[in-house]
Amino acid sequence: MTVLRSDTEQLTATLLALTRLADGQRTIVAGSFSDDIHAELLRRGVFRAATMSSCRVAWGQYDAAFVVGREASHGFESLMFNVLPFLKVRSAFAVWIDPDQHGRASIVQTRLRQAGFCIEAGSRCGRGFVVSARRLEWKSVAKIA
Repeated sequence: MTVLRSDTEQLTATLLALTRLADGQRTIVAGSFSDDIHAELLRRGVFRAATMSSCRVAWGQYDAAFVVGREASHGFESLMFNVLPFLKVRSAFAVWIDPDQHGRASIVQTRLRQAGFCIEAGSRCGRGFVVSARRLEWKSVAKIA
């Protein structure tokens, strides 16, 4: 699937709106569409954004994570567990769910809850669906460790 610029713009706007990312907060982007989303974040002035491959900041320093791409549905667990160590205790997590993967939303929601996140919102976005969650308590981090 080719990501069109208008799709990237709409997805990025939805990710930013659902996670309520403020100026100066760090975000990490993972998945096969991460380079497109990262470029769009930079174009929008979110300069503290990184991809998993370009990440140079120590673990536990990111305020939000965006998981975008086809594997966001297929290999979500491995992507999630690769991204989680980079997040602060109080952080947001947004996942784009491919519309071709019926029933994946419930699996994503279950995995996020198991990792200590509280599902906040979901929104249709172009050719998919975005689920947003937030981790608010320290004890939820201890559960994963």
